[in-house]
Amino acid sequence: MHQSVLGISRFIIASMTVVWSSTTPASANDDDDFTLKDGALIVTAITRSHQESDFQSYKRILKAHPDRQIQYSSDVTSGYWNLTISENAVAEAARYWPYFLNNTTYQSSTALSVSRGIWDKINDAGSADFTLYIAENEELFCSGQLLKRDKGVLELIFDDVVRPIPVIYADLQGTASEKENGATLGDCNASLAILDNRANPVILRLEANSAGRHEPSSLSVTVVRIESGGPIKERLLDALSKGERAPLYGIHFDFGEATIRPDSAPVLEAIAELLQENPRLALSLEGHTDWIGDDAWNQDLSERRALAVMSNLVQSFGVDAARLDAVGFGKSRPIAGSDQTTLVGRAINRRVEVVAIQ
Repeated sequence: MHQSVLGISRFIIASMTVVWSSTTPASANDDDDFTLKDGALIVTAITRSHQESDFQSYKRILKAHPDRQIQYSSDVTSGYWNLTISENAVAEAARYWPYFLNNTTYQSSTALSVSRGIWDKINDAGSADFTLYIAENEELFCSGQLLKRDKGVLELIFDDVVRPIPVIYADLQGTASEKENGATLGDCNASLAILDNRANPVILRLEANSAGRHEPSSLSVTVVRIESGGPIKERLLDALSKGERAPLYGIHFDFGEATIRPDSAPVLEAIAELLQENPRLALSLEGHTDWIGDDAWNQDLSERRALAVMSNLVQSFGVDAARLDAVGFGKSRPIAGSDQTTLVGRAINRRVEVVAIQ
């Protein structure tokens, strides 16, 4: 039987979410957790008017300041794209671009967040002139007044823990126009939930609707997870040393597949380092899915994903296979209280976890 230096005889990567109980956190301006660092990752679920289901995008912040350099990939793109939001745009831009073009520097539009200038205006004056691009390739945009509605909280996965995040709610009422010829197409509107943090006013939720030339256009963007860029191994070790289950949401797979995405490397490296530093630890990998799809399909997917993590640790990091087990539970063990009718609720249940057992 394996024994660990943590006083626990065996570890399992299994499923649990630790929920922060407070629902009225202090402003994010007072919480360094919400100031994204180099290496931070933002995972977003996106639905467009011409798509039946959502897809996920992954934005890694290669450099946070003064320019913002981002590496982008998604379920519907091939490879990785790189873009830069200039320092001036981060500070003052009144336009927001939810789409990404490879090897592009944006001088007057932000991505991921509104600018600090917009955050200041809606906080101080309650409104700001604002333009939102709705269709790809700048084909359609909505311009008008962004009006502050109120403040509140949104729950999302932050550093592998479900947390209530302080936000500013704002609404955009405007006119839809085509970029190419400026033709006015009709009314447009959007609702935004913006991280209440001047240094990082990330748009955590966006629902936009607009008149179009041929048919209405809509866009839904929901941030489901943020990895701040802080240490992963220490969080994992801390949870396990307390006898808690440690969720590992940072292991990403291709949509509906067991292929591990390259942006999962930091989490896998942290697991391998933990095993190396604690040679008497043994881990069993447990995969879980959300409720979409039938039982048999999800069961098979969860098993293949757990085995894929095990294989990666053995082949890429030299972990002894005898120290690893893998098991899948499909959708049979949903997180208590999670609402799988929402994008965040489904993301909470797609996970790989660690738990200590005798």
